[in-house]
Amino acid sequence: MKKAAVFIFSLLLFISCTENEIFQLDKEFSLQLKESALISTNTNNSENLKIEFHELLEYSVCPENVNCIWAGRAIVNLKINDSEILQLALLDNDIPSKKMQDGYEITLVDVTFIKTNSTENSYSVHLIIKKTTP
Repeated sequence: MKKAAVFIFSLLLFISCTENEIFQLDKEFSLQLKESALISTNTNNSENLKIEFHELLEYSVCPENVNCIWAGRAIVNLKINDSEILQLALLDNDIPSKKMQDGYEITLVDVTFIKTNSTENSYSVHLIIKKTTP
């Protein structure tokens, strides 16, 4: 019985460890908090940029169906290639936030609240990454 429980636990752990999804440059994609993705930076996928929605620093956005004096703001940290932290913010002017990083333009298009059934809710970022010309 103990071996069966260990096997089932190991199987569930293996299933939960998924590979990073690969996205293309110049196309919007989304990541949930603590989720990462690979961005294919050339046609044969031999070079990739890894990006993770690392941390939500602030989320004070006006809720849906509510009239607010200001739209609010969202501030996030993205982790680039498992090392560098890039901070992006959406302010109350609805203009996407852009920053340059290692020859790429990273645009934060939106941050959305995800209601879950559990006690912890989640968030997702919507990003576009473009390669800049030297």
